[in-house]
Amino acid sequence: MGEFLSIPLTLALVPIAGVLVGWFFDRRVGTFPWLTIVGLALGFIGAARELRAALRRAEGPKDKHA
Repeated sequence: MGEFLSIPLTLALVPIAGVLVGWFFDRRVGTFPWLTIVGLALGFIGAARELRAALRRAEGPKDKHA
């Protein structure tokens, strides 16, 4: 049950972290808004991957002979 409680937090915080990292590097390099957009996209991809992994862990092992 605890793992499912972490899913909304992951879906919210990982994209926000991507935006913040992208924004930081945009300010350093002067490419605003491109790295922020890339950070957002990578954040969504990371959140989706984590969601997929959590759902697979929740399903448990699959029996190949069933």
